[in-house]
Amino acid sequence: MKNGERGRRLLRALDIDQTVLFGIGTRVWTVLGGPVTILLLVTFFSSELQGFYFTFTSIVALQNLLELGFRTVAMHFASHEWAHLHRDEDGLPQGDPDALSRLRCLYRVTLGWFATVGVLVAICLAIGGYVFFSNTAGDTDIAWQAPWLALSLFVGIQFALTPTLALLQGCGEVKQVYRFQAVEAFLTRPALWGTIAFGGELWACVALAGTQVALVLFFLLRRYGGFFRSMLQKPEAAKMEWIREVVPMQWRMALATGCDIAVFPVFNMTIFASEGAAAAGRLGMTINLIAAVTSITGTWVIARTPEFGVYVAKAYRTLHQRLTRIFAVTFPIHAFLLGVLFIGIVIYPELNTEEADVVLVPSQAILFLIAAFLLRCSLPFSVYMRAHKEEPLMIVSLIFTGGLLLYTVTLGRTHGVTGIGVAYMSACLLRIPASFIIYKRASKRYRAASSAQAQGHD
Repeated sequence: MKNGERGRRLLRALDIDQTVLFGIGTRVWTVLGGPVTILLLVTFFSSELQGFYFTFTSIVALQNLLELGFRTVAMHFASHEWAHLHRDEDGLPQGDPDALSRLRCLYRVTLGWFATVGVLVAICLAIGGYVFFSNTAGDTDIAWQAPWLALSLFVGIQFALTPTLALLQGCGEVKQVYRFQAVEAFLTRPALWGTIAFGGELWACVALAGTQVALVLFFLLRRYGGFFRSMLQKPEAAKMEWIREVVPMQWRMALATGCDIAVFPVFNMTIFASEGAAAAGRLGMTINLIAAVTSITGTWVIARTPEFGVYVAKAYRTLHQRLTRIFAVTFPIHAFLLGVLFIGIVIYPELNTEEADVVLVPSQAILFLIAAFLLRCSLPFSVYMRAHKEEPLMIVSLIFTGGLLLYTVTLGRTHGVTGIGVAYMSACLLRIPASFIIYKRASKRYRAASSAQAQGHD
């Protein structure tokens, strides 16, 4: 009993509930599975094939640019409406008619957008990727054409399904979604590993994406079929005024997230084109490891995102308390995990001299690790303002990330990985004071509006 009570107290001190545990479990599994994937890649893939593998994944990541911020925006707006709704015994949404009608309006428009763009994603990836590899791969014996076309198809389907999970999280089903994502992670990794080990080469990417699509469809249809059929009904009461309410935040999110999402794929593609597939593989491997570690502490924040919207709608003061507590817990954990990763990068060549060049050298890797911590320092400001259905930090992303991308495509080939790393770290550092200034101005305005609303109710 004493050990169990101590464990519960520790979880409460770290602000960890079941939702966060599922999220952390998924990320930890990803981190632990990373070395397995690396081992399989260096065992069964040549350096050239590794370069193709990571460039495949980098180009696929560019499809997020076409999301235009819709997923995050939909989650925030859904959480504000769900503050007045609930699910009945049959799993159907019930509550305030206006809120339900606005939620249906939100889902129908969002689903229509993602379904349409999903088709475009598949077509653009297939054609664009084919042209890119045809012009940069040179004379190679690697069969990349068929796997790339198949991967483009599955990625398009994944894109079309994106708003379903976002809406579920906005409607309070965060724990269920995180539980599913944990199961999905445990089932899809073996599909990837098995394909690599049995000589599937680049078909491993296809196996991973195909398994993910199959599992998402099974989860949605089996557990939430009735819920989404209700969401597809025509809104009968109040409708969401898309142009006035959603578009102002959405287009800012599109520009801000578009710049941020493009960073790593552009890094990788620049190195692939200038230094070859092997160098791109080392950069891609390092970036993937950093992203996996960063995602662990990001779980605390992502799992609370719908909750923040409810606080703005119902209990405004609680928002500041929750944000302060969450980031006070996650900042030291984030720094510790990045430090552990750096130590691993330093000692890896000593443990495996034959395959010591699968990641960046420590002097280059430290630049991207520091940048990852600095970027986390500016995260609280954006989370706070997005909870209010606004995105004032768009200008920060356009200036700093846009400048970084411009540098990469113009001078990145000349300065190489080190130059790109220094530029990335500098951009992340400069974002912090710029974001803080905008946050202070917005916070003053939000507090004044909240006080005025409270007085109006009185």
